[in-house]
Amino acid sequence: HAREHHRLVSIVGSQVRCGTWSSHQPTASAVQALHMFAWHRRTPSVQRSVQLSTRASMHNNSVPSCWSCGEAFTEGVDVQIFCGKCSIIQPALKDGNLFELFGIEQHFDLESADLEKRYKKLMAQLHPDRFMMTSDEERLNSLSQSSAVNDGYTTLKSPHARAVYMLKLLGVDFESAKSDFGGNNMEFMMEVMETSTDIEESRTNQLKLRAIHTTFYLPHLSEISAAASAAFVTGDVQAATDATAKLQYLKRIGDLLGDSIDVQ
Repeated sequence: HAREHHRLVSIVGSQVRCGTWSSHQPTASAVQALHMFAWHRRTPSVQRSVQLSTRASMHNNSVPSCWSCGEAFTEGVDVQIFCGKCSIIQPALKDGNLFELFGIEQHFDLESADLEKRYKKLMAQLHPDRFMMTSDEERLNSLSQSSAVNDGYTTLKSPHARAVYMLKLLGVDFESAKSDFGGNNMEFMMEVMETSTDIEESRTNQLKLRAIHTTFYLPHLSEISAAASAAFVTGDVQAATDATAKLQYLKRIGDLLGDSIDVQ
């Protein structure tokens, strides 16, 4: 058992040594293998105890608490990576608030540099080497939390993905709500289509591509982001949905440019 456990943990550890841990989720096979090993080595009674403990701590929305010591989480805080009393790492919540996860206010406008700094700090706290000598439950929780942080960072750093997520927090499914976008925004859509064609036809013309990035992509990104921010502040769902749809179209321009030039 000890040798097998060491082998599975080494799978995850190798990602760290190869430099892939900080930017990618641990492989699904590694996580699943470690989870199955940790689970089946327990006796049925311990398995049942863990099931009840996890269920109580994660699904009792009125009083979320630590799975290990039972300490109630800070009032008003649903996402808590470490217990404030025993410092034990908690399981990642499936639908935990991403803004709360990173400790930032829930606004569309955010500082990319600050988000990246918080992301790196969290990933350092969740580094697998910190949990090599802990319990199976803690190691599994560190993997789930790392995955949640990676997913959260990917969502919040993208203006479009962030807007889609904020609509979701308002109870709006973007894919369903955007169906009426085209009729009122034909001019913008035609502009995007023409620009896309220009990019496709100018793959080797770096000067033109950079000009498109400077004169089209960046000004539109700034304008649409400002509109999205204002809409979320006032709670104007229709305006927020329209801005999100524009960000989706603009993202395609950014992706096309990114294939040919460095747009960072």
